[in-house]
Amino acid sequence: MAIYKSEVEISQPVQEVYSFLNDLNNHQQLMPENVENWSSTKDTAKLNIKNLVKLELEVKQRVENELIKITPINSLPFKMHLTWELEGLTAEKCRVVYTLNAELNMLMRNMAGGYLQPFVETQTKKLKNNWMD
Repeated sequence: MAIYKSEVEISQPVQEVYSFLNDLNNHQQLMPENVENWSSTKDTAKLNIKNLVKLELEVKQRVENELIKITPINSLPFKMHLTWELEGLTAEKCRVVYTLNAELNMLMRNMAGGYLQPFVETQTKKLKNNWMD
C-alpha cells in the first residue's frame, strides 16, 4: 500500500471547510495543472490526470465536519481511495489531512509516485489558499 499524505491548518471553522469539501464541484478549484477534462456533481467527479490515469470518483462516506472518503467507480489497474479528515482546533481554526491510499506494485509506485504526492500536496495548498484572500 502506497500512502501519499498532506496536512494543513486553515484559519476557518471546521464547518466551513467541510461544507466546501463536501461538494465535489468545489474540488475542481483544488486540482493541479495536469488535471484535464473535469466534470462533476456534488457526489461524483470525472477527470484525467495527464499521462497517468482517467478517474471517475464518488463520495463513498461522509461524517459531518470530520471525514469525506472518495473512491473510484471506474475500473483501475490498482485499488485506491482518497480521504479528507478534518479536526476543529478552535472555533476559527481547523486541521485538514488529505490522504491518497493506493495499492501499487513496485513498477506502478515508481511510475506514479512522482505524480501522486504533488497531486495531494497541491490540493491541500490550494484548499488553504482558498481562504487567504
